Amino acid sequence: LLFGSATHTGLASIAQGHLGGNIDIDVIAATAAMTVVEFLRKDGSKSEDFVKEQATLVEGMLRGFYRHLWPKLMEQYPKILAIEQEMSYKYHSLLFMAKPDLVVVNKGDGVVYLEFKSTSSKKDEWINSWNTAVQLHATGRAIEDALGEPLEAVQVIGLYKGWQSYGKQ
Repeated sequence: LLFGSATHTGLASIAQGHLGGNIDIDVIAATAAMTVVEFLRKDGSKSEDFVKEQATLVEGMLRGFYRHLWPKLMEQYPKILAIEQEMSYKYHSLLFMAKPDLVVVNKGDGVVYLEFKSTSSKKDEWINSWNTAVQLHATGRAIEDALGEPLEAVQVIGLYKGWQSYGKQ
């Protein structure tokens, strides 16, 4: 949860910086790394090597995303509509609340929902699990209700962090 939260905060900061015309990836990546360090040190149950490893991993993941994937995403989806904005929809007497990672518009004016997931799996099972993921589909519905128009696509973007073995990532 900590790793995913730090990563999502960093990704949202990249998108916010894009809207403001100034993405300071050094500050964003360093802040995410420091968040991980402070939390894990306060917890006290992890070795200093593990703490540094996790901080370096989140920092590197954000830097790599910004350098390699962000320009491609902004070329494909040049307009940002929402960044982790709370949205909801009502189904009968139930209220579903969501906070989609990023809602963008593609070159053809279609609305697209981008969901970022840090993962330790690259297996087909993980990839195919999104076809029936309630969270993903319900969030799509909340976006449609909030914007008053249909989604053209949903894209899950996996940020691969590797796996743990013998106490190492």
